[in-house]
Parts: sequence; structure tokens; C-alpha cells
Amino acid sequence: MISTYELKVAGIYDYSGSLAVFTTNTQFTSLFDDYTNGWFSNEKINDIDSHSIVTTISKKTF
Repeated sequence: MISTYELKVAGIYDYSGSLAVFTTNTQFTSLFDDYTNGWFSNEKINDIDSHSIVTTISKKTF
């Protein structure tokens, strides 16, 4: 199932090549139902079940 969200743009930042959403933790968890997590690592993450990883982005992706 694909979810859609309605967001209000409060400001625009010169952050070329990326998409960033800045919000408080309370706003984030209320919007995304407390199910979304993000991890950043310089190494492959091996301690999370692969079925729980939706996507992996690396330098090779771009």
C-alpha cells in the first residue's frame, strides 16, 4: 500500500542534490505513525534483519 502525505513548506534551503525534511520528533512520529527509522553508516549494516531494510543508498547509487 502506498501512502500519501500532505506537507506544508515552511522554508526553502539551498541544499542541492538532496531532499531534506526538517521537523520535530513529535511531528514526525504523528505523521509517519511511528514506523519509520533511518540509519546512516559508513559500513554495511549487518545487525538488522534484511527484511526490515527497504532501501540502501550508496555512492554507487548516484
